[in-house]
Amino acid sequence: MKRHLKKYALLPVLAVGSFLARPVCAAPNLPTDFNTLYGPVGLITVPTPAVAPRNRLLLGVGLNREFKGVTANYGLTSGIDVGTGIDDVNHSNLKVIGNVKVHIVPGNFHGFDIGIGLIDFADAIHQTFYAVVGKEISLSTALHKQGASLQLTAGYGSGLFKNNVIGGAELAFTRHFSVLGEYNGKNFNAAARYAYNRHFGAQLGFADNDVVFNMTYRMHI
Repeated sequence: MKRHLKKYALLPVLAVGSFLARPVCAAPNLPTDFNTLYGPVGLITVPTPAVAPRNRLLLGVGLNREFKGVTANYGLTSGIDVGTGIDDVNHSNLKVIGNVKVHIVPGNFHGFDIGIGLIDFADAIHQTFYAVVGKEISLSTALHKQGASLQLTAGYGSGLFKNNVIGGAELAFTRHFSVLGEYNGKNFNAAARYAYNRHFGAQLGFADNDVVFNMTYRMHI
């Protein structure tokens, strides 16, 4: 398969994050943070600005007919995480990929946050740079007390995201159940997500023209 590869420097991403990342508390009304199929915390395949909480390890498993993978993300600080994954794409040899993400909360844009990251920085499969903006939409007080919330994400991604616009939304009905949709530069995907508790959750959906299942377990290190 022909691939058009671009090289992106890892150090500038970490440098920006070191100066701009701030401690951020996860939205209490959203289900447990999930690893995407590609690794970073996010929706199904599209990353959101969120990162693994500091000193927390997020372990994920994702699969469909063409993809099987195990992922892990660790929160180095409140605004930076690093991760790795072992992936089997199209029944080829196993590939080890690494990722890093910086979470930034601009002081002059209330309610918005930014995620900048790199997937597969060693270029084992397809090196991918992305930048996304997130916004939580306020709902009524009654719905908010029940755990309902709406989180929007929009941005751009290269590589795996085909140098295209990416984005999505997660609508949580309760603190345990939500539905989500995304566009990953290639296809529109959707899934239902269930957080059993603050440590474990699973989701089932349809992504890239195939049924997809993944789950994430969160633990303190």
